[in-house]
Amino acid sequence: MQKLLRNAEMTSMHYIYGLADRNALEARRLYTERFSDRIAPDRKTFEWIHRRLYKKDEVENHEDQGQQER
Repeated sequence: MQKLLRNAEMTSMHYIYGLADRNALEARRLYTERFSDRIAPDRKTFEWIHRRLYKKDEVENHEDQGQQER
């Protein structure tokens, strides 16, 4: 069963993924080190969160570009 992530957890994971220069294995190690009270996510979780946020930003940017200024 997949665990639902809270926004705070996803934010922390994405931040750590950036610190690790988008190296998912290093991000998992850093995350476990900093948040020892949390369950260590799979390396693919870091990649998934990054792709999800990047894709959402890309969609929002395209929507903004399609609007004309008045």
